Amino acid sequence: MKKAIIILFTLFSLSTYSQKITKENYYDYLILKPRKVKGNNLITKWLTKFDIVKVLEDEMQNACFEQISTFSIVKLNENEFISSICFSEKSNVGFLLEESHYVIPKKENRTVKSIYKEITGNDYSEKIVKADGSSYFLKIKEIPNNFYLLKIAPYWYQYTDNPRDNNILVTKEIIMDILRKDIVEIIAGFKE
Repeated sequence: MKKAIIILFTLFSLSTYSQKITKENYYDYLILKPRKVKGNNLITKWLTKFDIVKVLEDEMQNACFEQISTFSIVKLNENEFISSICFSEKSNVGFLLEESHYVIPKKENRTVKSIYKEITGNDYSEKIVKADGSSYFLKIKEIPNNFYLLKIAPYWYQYTDNPRDNNILVTKEIIMDILRKDIVEIIAGFKE
């Protein structure tokens, strides 16, 4: 009887830690209290714009978009320009990136159009630096429909100095996979 209880407890423990982390549940794996991990330093980071651009470029090519450029300045009208992190000139569709995020990841960041919009009412802002060193912010009330505003905020990951913690953390590999799946869905919307 004792053996049966120990086996059931072991199986339950293993199944708890082997649950698959997905885009639907990954915020449930956010650890805010370091005592839940074995490592000394629990670190939360976000993907960089370079990580994101690589996935965007790959997936746009996989979806057969042509004339893809990265980090392009796109003229909206006579006075408005935006910096697109990935843009298909032939299809005239692209991505903008909002790089801001809160100190602690928030689940609602997956669903809001833009953190900047929540604060200012504008979809997007672009900092314009003049040759003399002065600058100003160009505020875009609404981004055009052929652009998708991708936010860095939902693409966070955690790690410690103990590799065993990777079993319970959202790792960089997991969040890169979630990003890739999100981008495939977004690109499918462009193709419709």
